[in-house]
Amino acid sequence: MIRRGEAKQQEYATAAGRLYSGELAGDQPQTGSSSEVVARIKATAAGFGARAKQQGSHFYQASLKTAASTAEGIKRLALGEPLQALCRTELTTHPCPQLMLACCTALVSGGGVGEQRIFKHNPPQELVDKLAATAGSLTLLSPGASPHAVAALLKQFLLGLPEPLLTYRLLPQWVAAGDQPDSCRSLLHQLPAANAWTLRLLMQTCHYINEQAATNEMDSQALAEVLAPCLAWKPPPKPQGGTAPPWQGIAKGIANLTSSPVSAGSDGAAATAAGTESGSATEAGLVSTAVGVTENVSGVSVTSQQELHKVTPLDEAELEAVVTVLEHMISNYNNVFVL
Repeated sequence: MIRRGEAKQQEYATAAGRLYSGELAGDQPQTGSSSEVVARIKATAAGFGARAKQQGSHFYQASLKTAASTAEGIKRLALGEPLQALCRTELTTHPCPQLMLACCTALVSGGGVGEQRIFKHNPPQELVDKLAATAGSLTLLSPGASPHAVAALLKQFLLGLPEPLLTYRLLPQWVAAGDQPDSCRSLLHQLPAANAWTLRLLMQTCHYINEQAATNEMDSQALAEVLAPCLAWKPPPKPQGGTAPPWQGIAKGIANLTSSPVSAGSDGAAATAAGTESGSATEAGLVSTAVGVTENVSGVSVTSQQELHKVTPLDEAELEAVVTVLEHMISNYNNVFVL
């Protein structure tokens, strides 16, 4: 605004000089007394002044309108309805586990997106245990938390869900989408709201990580490969007799995580996990977690003391298809989720 005013003043000064020399009225100098020249200069200056005042008023009114619109938008967000009603609305329209939100926020704002081999390098298991022990009572993770521990905790949470984030029901469609990754947009609309918003948050975080792939060595392909085993696995075999236990989805996964932190296991399992990197999809192996049993999937140890929870990895071709879809969602996040 200030620079524009200075430019206008320069324009007016130049015009006034040209008027004085007679250039505004033609190529020939103006004739007449000096008083007439001064009068013309004053009249021209007055016209320029009126125009400047009009334009300044226009800019001022526009700025007031923008400020009022912004204030009104904030007012609608804050005062449009009671806080409890706002929370209920957000829970319905944008449901997402607090732990996922805290982990992704810590990674994005805490420098985790630039950390080398994030999501692939495994920190010492005791760091993840300590973080998991307090995660259930925190709305935000500690600023000093290791980004690698945060990423490991996030993967642990996903693996602890009774049903994968991509769901058993849609698994065939996700695999088929490997041939046409663009079709993933229609699958997103078929996911439960909590699954869809959690997946979107995770993919957005991965999108930011991918933007710094030159620094962190984790491009969209590497991220998809390390996260695919945490997002999709084979459904368990149907029980012989009786009915299958009712899965409670994401809410139950949070309960399992916060009530039973990750166990380092016995016989040096923590020492094996410390400082290692998660293997490829074919190295993920079978997880069978029950009381006192700890196995390893995608570099994350998972222990549940509540019930049997089996994770059977996808076949190589199935996993490759899911990796293709995830890579597409990460590298084309804005087109898939925003547009």
